Amino acid sequence: MEVKESIGQLAEKIGVPVGRLLLLLEEAGLYQRSAEEVITEDEKKTLLAFLKGSHAEDEGSHRKIALKPPASSTLKTDKSTDRRSTVEVEGRKKRNYVRRNTFDGEDVAQLSTEKSPRSAVRKTYDEETIPDGRHIGCVEWYGGSDSTKGRGNRFGFLDSVENGSVFVHESGLICSPLDMLEGRWVTFRIETTEKGLSAIDVDIAERDSDFSTILALLKNKNIPIKTRMRACFNVPLELEQPLIPMLRETFAEYDRVSSPLISDFPDAWYELDRESGIYNMLPDQVRGHRFNRQYPDIKRSIEILSNPERHIQREIDIYTSMSPQDKQLALSWAGSDSDYDKAKMLSARAAELVVAQHFSDLGMSVLDIAVHQVSGESDHWKSHDLLIDSAIPVDIKNARRTINSRTFVEYTIKRFKNDSLGRNVVIVGALSPNLTLDELERSSPWRGNRITVLGSTDRDSVQSLEQEYSQGELTVDFGDSHRWPIWIFNNDLESFPNQRNAIAKFSDCVNQVNPEDWNDCQINVIPAFLITGEEIPQSVRVGLLEWQSWYLDKIIEKSRCDELTLPWLYLFTFHHFLEAITNIRSADSKQYAPDGYLELLFYSKSNEQRPASLIDPLGVIKQLVEILTTLWDHRYSAQLLSIRDFSFKGEGLLRGRAPNGKRVTVLAYCGGFIEGKGKCGHSPLILGLHKTCSNCQMLICNKCGHCSDRCQQEKKGFILVKHM
Repeated sequence: MEVKESIGQLAEKIGVPVGRLLLLLEEAGLYQRSAEEVITEDEKKTLLAFLKGSHAEDEGSHRKIALKPPASSTLKTDKSTDRRSTVEVEGRKKRNYVRRNTFDGEDVAQLSTEKSPRSAVRKTYDEETIPDGRHIGCVEWYGGSDSTKGRGNRFGFLDSVENGSVFVHESGLICSPLDMLEGRWVTFRIETTEKGLSAIDVDIAERDSDFSTILALLKNKNIPIKTRMRACFNVPLELEQPLIPMLRETFAEYDRVSSPLISDFPDAWYELDRESGIYNMLPDQVRGHRFNRQYPDIKRSIEILSNPERHIQREIDIYTSMSPQDKQLALSWAGSDSDYDKAKMLSARAAELVVAQHFSDLGMSVLDIAVHQVSGESDHWKSHDLLIDSAIPVDIKNARRTINSRTFVEYTIKRFKNDSLGRNVVIVGALSPNLTLDELERSSPWRGNRITVLGSTDRDSVQSLEQEYSQGELTVDFGDSHRWPIWIFNNDLESFPNQRNAIAKFSDCVNQVNPEDWNDCQINVIPAFLITGEEIPQSVRVGLLEWQSWYLDKIIEKSRCDELTLPWLYLFTFHHFLEAITNIRSADSKQYAPDGYLELLFYSKSNEQRPASLIDPLGVIKQLVEILTTLWDHRYSAQLLSIRDFSFKGEGLLRGRAPNGKRVTVLAYCGGFIEGKGKCGHSPLILGLHKTCSNCQMLICNKCGHCSDRCQQEKKGFILVKHM
């Protein structure tokens, strides 16, 4: 009767490692084996035959030199089935060797001798020189299929940091074979076989808890930061001293990554006491998540106040969404058969429809008055387009984007009006894409065809700004100008229920926060304090310069009076900059620099639509700071420090008086036209960077050559400027 014997039992009986025996079975063509499986007598015979052939090959080999007579064990089969039933299995000990070039066919032999892309030199080792500890490396290749034998491979090679290429068999894996992806970092031990170095106890690197292995992983900068960070998960909170500097360095490197790579940090890290030695070393992401867990209402409020308000932007297929009456009304405004004029007026009517829907979505009642021009229902359309909540007349001013500027747009407001009942008419600004008539009449929606509601303004708001900035170094004069800049409009946050609730919730919860915990919040929290008018804790002000603190205090004062608006913030920042220019010694002593506004107004570097939590869909405040930074950088070359009596025209012109008494243009935009396309709008044109016209002293656009309408009329007799 045949005695059943497992592969593991056989390995123990003949005195060879089970991994080695599994490898021999693999080489003999006996596949899909584990140590628990039973080996049959027929399989033993197959193995015997393979070993006999292997020994015969080795007898003439010049590639192995035994330093000691090999110890041997015997492998026996049932005598009744084979007369020659015993063969010696060498249990080799001390040996110098060069790796054999044959293992599992010529293809594998070739792969095993090629240089690894991560190892310049292959090494040979005496058994005693190989450390007993764990090693690190990455998977060169593993698995795949052997087309010559029609089966899948259960082996591969690792690129060891210390030892070059190391063979690995499935029997030596702790991790799943599915984890053995090319380029993945692993840890392992090394054993020596007559075939060369072989990796055993192989596991993915981030699971290893061995102290020395973790230290080696953290020191190796070739290993991806995500893998090294995950290796830190296995470090006990009672830190070993050699790991502390490596942890600090690894965490700091992770914080420099542009976007988070890990979301599942250990719970123990979140539960650390602030006084713990490791707490201040933790990645910002961990401390930020801890803050969010502890103060969920603050987190939610900041999310709402920092994210762009999508409600003010709407995609609309202008042509297909309009009724015949809408199109009739728009074309009646065109005044000509020009495709340009038709497209412009269709865009204007579409903007009215979008603004009407905008107010309706905010819970207000809306009456379309503009359509009365066609229906004849009333003549109220002469003063306004919409009536909101039966009490607020609204006139909608739409502009189309210019060709060469992301933000510059002029709005034509000839005068502020009153309706037939004497009520002030509110002006609402909208911005449309600059589409041709053909593009507007597409049967399918035009992607990216967004109309933006910029906000509102009125006579009282503009007069208030003029009065506040009618003295000092900056005089703002809207005068009788009928051209208005894009920053004149403001979206009142109180009109948006989600914004209003977020402001209230932040104010209610702000005093519940431990002052030191504010530093753990991943986002800059200063803009939330600005819009709520709450006092900024000293822990948040740490590191701010004197001029920055003064600037913040002035904004908070305005916020507490419910007067913080986008136009005010624009002019206040402009005025603050010019005060620095005209008091340069004081500014230099206070380390003033315009880019210092960014860390005060914005939640993050990528956030440009919520300065001080206000709604700024076109990022005009961010662009202003960039312009002021450019002016500051050229303050000497442009002789800006000698200019005084600055005046700012509503359409966006900054002029000053030079020492010779002449007015010079410091900042401008291009008011020229590009034939067949519309306004150029290139901005900013900056003194010192752009040429100044010797005739009109205006800056010359480097895109189209325009300086001023007067000059163009004198030189050419018409305004039209060809695109250069």
